[in-house]
Amino acid sequence: MTINAAFPLALALAAGAAADCGPFFAVPVQIAAGPVLSTQIMAKDLDADGVNEILYASRASSGGTGVTVFRRGENGLHQSIQFLPLPSTAGAVQFLVEDVDHDGVLDLMLVEYDAESVRIHRGLGDGTFAPAPVSYAVGPTPTSLAFADLNGDGWEDLVVTNLSAGTISVLMGAGGGVLFPRATYSAGGATPVRIRMTDFNRDGRLDAVVALGNPATLAVLMGNGNGSFQAPRVAPSISPLSARDVVIADFNADGVPDAAFADGSEAFYIYTGRPTGHLVDPVLVRGLEFQTLSNIAAADFNADGLPDIVALTGTLLNPIRPLIYLNQGPPRFAEPLDFGGIGLMQVVAHLDLADMNGDGLTDVLFVDRFGQIGIMVTISGGPVQILTRPQNQTLAPGGTAQLSVESWGAGVQYRWFKDGQPLLTTARVTGVDSPTLTITDVQASDSAVYECRVSNACDAKAVHAFLSVVTTGPECPADFNADGFVDFFDLDAFIEAFDAGC
Repeated sequence: MTINAAFPLALALAAGAAADCGPFFAVPVQIAAGPVLSTQIMAKDLDADGVNEILYASRASSGGTGVTVFRRGENGLHQSIQFLPLPSTAGAVQFLVEDVDHDGVLDLMLVEYDAESVRIHRGLGDGTFAPAPVSYAVGPTPTSLAFADLNGDGWEDLVVTNLSAGTISVLMGAGGGVLFPRATYSAGGATPVRIRMTDFNRDGRLDAVVALGNPATLAVLMGNGNGSFQAPRVAPSISPLSARDVVIADFNADGVPDAAFADGSEAFYIYTGRPTGHLVDPVLVRGLEFQTLSNIAAADFNADGLPDIVALTGTLLNPIRPLIYLNQGPPRFAEPLDFGGIGLMQVVAHLDLADMNGDGLTDVLFVDRFGQIGIMVTISGGPVQILTRPQNQTLAPGGTAQLSVESWGAGVQYRWFKDGQPLLTTARVTGVDSPTLTITDVQASDSAVYECRVSNACDAKAVHAFLSVVTTGPECPADFNADGFVDFFDLDAFIEAFDAGC
């Protein structure tokens, strides 16, 4: 496998990106290449070293059908460390990475389209998987899979969509990574292509959302809490095309999951979820004209509490590129942000969201049809978020004051001020440009309002705290009533002072 670009990436902003509190992204670059005819891509930390590996599925008649694992080396480059081959008849490959047997090591589960089975390759803990799989039968032409605990027994269960049968297969977990034989349920229509799990009515029982094709729509199967599902509740179809992808998130912040649905057109649809398990009121969100949307995903890129959409788009005349749709509140999404793309001209691509450079922000990992893997790094997640404010403090002389602030955001900087004037580092004062200001051997002159200004490339916020340095115990002059004389009339004041401990 060849590597075409180093990583980490230069933080070059795309042209036209204004400092309006983001999000900002680096221009996408290619970081690796795999076999042609991609079918899925995913980032997971397979060896628990804090750095995500890349898993890439492909199908090619020339021996390229299988899953490739890429690892980022010390020089920042991604190289293939394992290729798990599949029979050339396996067709499209979809996979999940989960700890199937609860041994603390991630395993690989994948569906073989033509073999009508799911293969489980045990993780070895070093970023690779055991070549010999354990296989379980599922329905005809499996296309997508989900892994979740459907009956609350502590073991996850496997749910697989069967394209040609219009069904889903449910394989209950028996413990230790073993699955029981499948049970079959109607998917609600023809050609189910994607499945996602959520809980619409917050009853603790997982429900299934299935993307159906021809015509494209969604079906909800409410879970019974024992691994079985109720009859499908099919959403109204407003697209004559075939389903491509679906993502579940609470887009309108009402506490009920909603669905974003891509049908291969230049737009996607937002369906509003109801606690009854119905998806209603589809709203069309347009993309770039004549650009076909394929895979979609959701994340809160600008930290405003609302999930945003990223969608891969491309045409026969344009390379694959991720578009960012910022959620402006129901049911509005902003015009898509376009930071460029990579790859050849095509309309089929795949994506995943993960922190690829360890900065705590969600990046976009994607691959074109011909195996060119790209990444669009998030370099600002939007406005500064203050998580913890400094607390007022009262200390005696000689004590130590610590004022701390905790924030979220990319590229955050800190600066402390005393009564509006910038603080300088001294023998007693440290951390003036850090989240925690420390003042040792405090004196009365340190009493002041302290301000921390927290900022990044697109936002700034200020937080305050008061430090009071006082002597211990009340003073007790003889003139207790402060009338200028020490006389009999001070008796009452003396008694009150005596009661106070003077």
